[in-house]
Amino acid sequence: MPMARLVASALLAGPWNLRAMLERLGTFLGSSAMSPKRRTLVRAMLAAFPAPPRHARDSLAHALTERAEWSGLLRAGMRMRRLLVDKPRMGPSEVRVSPITTVGGLADFLGAAVTDLEKLADRRGLSRYAKNERARHHDVRLVPKKDGTLRVLEIPKQRLRGLQRRVLDRILSTVPAHPAAYGFVRGRSVIDYARPHAGQALVIRVDLRDFFSSIGAARVGATFRAMGYPDEVRRTLTALTTVATPEPYLAKLPWARRAVLRAAHLAQGAPTSPALANLVAYGLDVRLSALATKLGATYGRYADDLVLSGGVHLVPRREALLATIVAIARDSGFEASEKKSRVRRAGEQQKLAGLVVNVHAAVPRAERDRLEAILNNCVKHGPASQNRDSRPDFRAWLAGKVAWVEQVRPQHAVHLRELFARVVW
Repeated sequence: MPMARLVASALLAGPWNLRAMLERLGTFLGSSAMSPKRRTLVRAMLAAFPAPPRHARDSLAHALTERAEWSGLLRAGMRMRRLLVDKPRMGPSEVRVSPITTVGGLADFLGAAVTDLEKLADRRGLSRYAKNERARHHDVRLVPKKDGTLRVLEIPKQRLRGLQRRVLDRILSTVPAHPAAYGFVRGRSVIDYARPHAGQALVIRVDLRDFFSSIGAARVGATFRAMGYPDEVRRTLTALTTVATPEPYLAKLPWARRAVLRAAHLAQGAPTSPALANLVAYGLDVRLSALATKLGATYGRYADDLVLSGGVHLVPRREALLATIVAIARDSGFEASEKKSRVRRAGEQQKLAGLVVNVHAAVPRAERDRLEAILNNCVKHGPASQNRDSRPDFRAWLAGKVAWVEQVRPQHAVHLRELFARVVW
């Protein structure tokens, strides 16, 4: 493959036509006669790539290696007279990002040495197979969930996390998410997500299974390619922001889960994962927004929660709509969780991201009642009697709960504020 990349560079170093490309091959591989094999090879490349793929040299190199004529060309080209290397350049893109065309340029942009960048990107996957935990770039934790399954948290260690933060701040934060995406987007909150769906006759909520880990390195790489980054930069950025779970942790997981985590994927715990997931899901958001517009409905997504809501005209079609949303999600590379998907009419409790939206977006009544009971007991018996979970700063925790109710629906917090003020700390 290194030889193929060099030949690809020679082909890309000038006019993209048969005569000029053959001349450059002669200069690069030796000035032997322009053999029929060499001519056939160049014609095949022109057919495969009508325009020169300057931002994707490796694609051309890969195509070269698949040609039967390549072996003969390689043997004939051992006498290299001059090395011609193309200058990498940014590819076409619909978004504006900082132009970075080489791995060295990426290292400078992120404020890192090239050797450190290559080590932390770990494109060869050495970290995954390291027997010593200290040699790995992520701390892996298996956290039990309410349904009995395990959540896999893969938290980057300090040096890698620092680089990922810079990728997030200097690259990903400059690329806008879809307007229907509310999770992990600056200036948008869970309240903004829930409010447009309040007071609707029908609310359909669909949960996406394993949202981060289901997004593999190929889709992450395609996202960086869409930004215009050349192959080597794209590959390095992809390796920096994805991880393959080490084998010892996979043994405790179901087989299907192992198959997903064994390949490089977005880590739940990396600072770059939410922004990248939003960008990967852009196509899904486009399709479901178009469906909502066609139906006279409203669509939104908060991380892995999808919601489509609308008036009474949607009620008779509710099951078909749910099936359509699930199918679009699957076609977009995501799997819906049937257990967590809900279809709720106005007479049932309609809940989104922990908020009830039947009339207004609000904290559920049962949750407010529990909070009121805790505050009453704090007034009567002292706050220590209610800190059953031994929270280190129970007062701040309780104040946060009251503030949350107030932020969602201020009138619901008036009495709670009065009670909180009466607690003797």
